[in-house]
Amino acid sequence: MILAASLLRADTAWHEDYKAGVAALEHGDASTATDLLVSAIEKRPEPSASIKTIGNSVISYFPHFYLGKALFQLERYPEAAEEFQTEERLGEISKSPALYNELLDFRQKSNEKMSGTTGTTTVDPEVLKAQRIQRFLSSGSTALYEGKYADAKDFFKKVLVIDPSNLEAQDSLRKIGMAEDAAASEKAGAKQLIRDGLTDFLGGRYSDAARKLDAGTQKDPSSAICRFFLGCSYAAQYLLAGEKDQSLSNQAEAQFRQLVMDNPSFKIQENYRSIVSPKILEIYRRATGK
Repeated sequence: MILAASLLRADTAWHEDYKAGVAALEHGDASTATDLLVSAIEKRPEPSASIKTIGNSVISYFPHFYLGKALFQLERYPEAAEEFQTEERLGEISKSPALYNELLDFRQKSNEKMSGTTGTTTVDPEVLKAQRIQRFLSSGSTALYEGKYADAKDFFKKVLVIDPSNLEAQDSLRKIGMAEDAAASEKAGAKQLIRDGLTDFLGGRYSDAARKLDAGTQKDPSSAICRFFLGCSYAAQYLLAGEKDQSLSNQAEAQFRQLVMDNPSFKIQENYRSIVSPKILEIYRRATGK
């Protein structure tokens, strides 16, 4: 990021400086555009593909990109390249494929201009393109391996912005779609098991409830209500058996501890207290300290 220019308009909003800067650039006044865009960035450095300004007015905000273009026109190529790199790193501009490809072109032009002034060899644009693609593919594969589907999709979509026919990115996005569909199906199945398990619990069929709720936790481990009533089902069986089968008590306490570990802010709702006996709640407090 370049040093702030002296012409900082502290009395204007960031979006006013931005719009005026883009307009100045379009009219060929790169110097004024630079001052205005620097002022906008000082007030709001983060870009956005869609952001509200006043009322319901929505604009795209890519200040580093346009500042880079202004600096390029002023032949300040190293600073221009830095702004283009910043805009790309922040990621929002990839949501606008046309501008993103223009950014990549300007980055390459800036590098070529710098290479020309320093006497170094010009980097082949196709090499730079391949490097960017490989970087996004690698990051996407890592995110996919870690189960971070949203991040993985973002990286693979960036690849397709650069190379719409990239088969690896297309295949990875298909795999993510299949994984998300499977997860949604699993959760749908878990909901039915939870409903059936709660019905059995309310009907006093605690063994059946435990079996169904245990299957529910396998399909959706994040369900707090499923985990809670699974513990309650084991606890109810323990109490009905005269508190003699310690394994049931241990299973109940293990489920309650897992529940609190996965959901530290979990609180027993008041309507639960009307259907869960005080003795079961005592086992819960003993297991969790809550």
